[in-house]
Amino acid sequence: MAQDARSRLARRVREPDPDLAELALCAGAALTGDVDVDDHLARIDEIATLLDPAEVTGEPRAEAAALSALLAGELGFHGDAVTYHHPRNGLLHVALARRQGLPITLAILYVAVARRVGITAYGCNTPGHFLVGVGAASPPPVLIDAFDGGALLAADDVVERIPAIAEVAGGLAQALQPASPVTVVRRLLANQARDLQARGEVGRALTAVELKRLLPDSGADDVGEQARLLVQVGRFVDASALVEDHLAARSPTEPAATELARLARAARARLN
Repeated sequence: MAQDARSRLARRVREPDPDLAELALCAGAALTGDVDVDDHLARIDEIATLLDPAEVTGEPRAEAAALSALLAGELGFHGDAVTYHHPRNGLLHVALARRQGLPITLAILYVAVARRVGITAYGCNTPGHFLVGVGAASPPPVLIDAFDGGALLAADDVVERIPAIAEVAGGLAQALQPASPVTVVRRLLANQARDLQARGEVGRALTAVELKRLLPDSGADDVGEQARLLVQVGRFVDASALVEDHLAARSPTEPAATELARLARAARARLN
């Protein structure tokens, strides 16, 4: 099942308009091996039917309020502030079962439900705390903090909650642009790799990085991260071969080439 999910993820991320929930569920299935993706998609479909069609008005604030009333109010989805960095919080199928998760996991659910009823909604790749945007990106959308009980935010509220936005190139306007499905899945998998490593689950962290390598925007950073994890689990030949194959297919002047070459030599040296 895990391999099937991996293959499905690799296909779906290259489609022009993939279902973000399907991508997230495929990633979770590939990581845990015990997820029926289609069953969970059917559960999301079922949740979407609970939203009154009369609330799909085309008015962003009213639609955002309706989404929050359903998901946070009626169904009780909220953030897990107690065990925030537990890897389960980054798995959409677990969030569906526990009704808790990370900002990004819950945001994916909001976007998925909105998509199914015809509400324009998307994830905002805001630094440190993922948000949902409802309505057109310009003027600024109505924002939902899915982690904080579906709180509705104005653009000015976001600056107070997420000071790091000031460091984003292009500022608030850029931070609130729709994040592509690939960008969202990349961030979801990066969270998994981070939290699994923190718990010493290096093998599963390696799987998360391998899944990042399936994304169409994968590059040298992912190769380096995968190679370092391969070294941690004692797969020195695999680490070196991975880096050397990557370098052979690219220009030796690639910015990361020197560091990757050093990593390959270090991996080879561990064999002695």
